[in-house]
Amino acid sequence: MTDEPSRPADTETALQHIQNQLARHITAFSSAKRFFRRMSLLQTVSTAALGAVTTFMIGLAQIYKKDWLNGLSLAFSALATMSAAWTSWYGAREGWVTNQRALNRLYALRSRIAFESTLPSAAAEDERAADYYTECQQILDDANVQWEHNRTSQA
Repeated sequence: MTDEPSRPADTETALQHIQNQLARHITAFSSAKRFFRRMSLLQTVSTAALGAVTTFMIGLAQIYKKDWLNGLSLAFSALATMSAAWTSWYGAREGWVTNQRALNRLYALRSRIAFESTLPSAAAEDERAADYYTECQQILDDANVQWEHNRTSQA
């Protein structure tokens, strides 16, 4: 999720570099997940609330026979339609799920690194770091493919 690759410090081992990258990715995906979760809630509640208010206003217009209630009903109906279109276009739920999926995989990789670092018979650190790097990059690539799919399917 970064624009440019980070460079390891001179004293930093390959494994430490991967762990630092992993921590940055976890922070970024966690933040994005929270944002999309909030946006998904906002989209769902706003669309439902506007629909409910529209229905209520139509009912009031039938009871009180006031023209301004009909106009207000139409306005709320238009807002509900715009809210539904915004939900469809923006797709916060899909973004939330995509970021949560990537975050879960990053957590699993972090846990695996921590566990395998304790094993006495583990492969050489540089070899493991290369494997971890490949897995981390695959997680990022998969998240990007899912993001592209979400964007193109919402057109």
